[in-house]
Amino acid sequence: MFAEFITSFKCQIRLPSVPVYSDEHINYWTDVWMELDLKYQNILLETFLAFPHDILKSIDEFAKLHRPLLPEQKKVQRRVWLDELDQEVHEQAVRKGARVNNGHLVEPMRHHTWPANHRRSS
Repeated sequence: MFAEFITSFKCQIRLPSVPVYSDEHINYWTDVWMELDLKYQNILLETFLAFPHDILKSIDEFAKLHRPLLPEQKKVQRRVWLDELDQEVHEQAVRKGARVNNGHLVEPMRHHTWPANHRRSS
């Protein structure tokens, strides 16, 4: 009797269908989800994939406008970062007494001369 009830009950329940997304949709919105660290805001990836625009509208303006950098933008960002790092290293070397010769840093040599009264042992 109970088994019949369960069987008839299962037939009456309609389980929600699992949405199917294209690979492009999943890849793009997963990158956005990871870039915005939405996992740490307790937003599940499955929920974000289902309603990405609504979720982005509900968070702050920065998150709505922010998208992952394109590969060319990442290259430029890295180049700028390396240029800033090179400039910082250059400034530190000049502060320590280095000079620029033909565009290259030349650090002064620090000689350790022998004292006048020191005799080398043979």
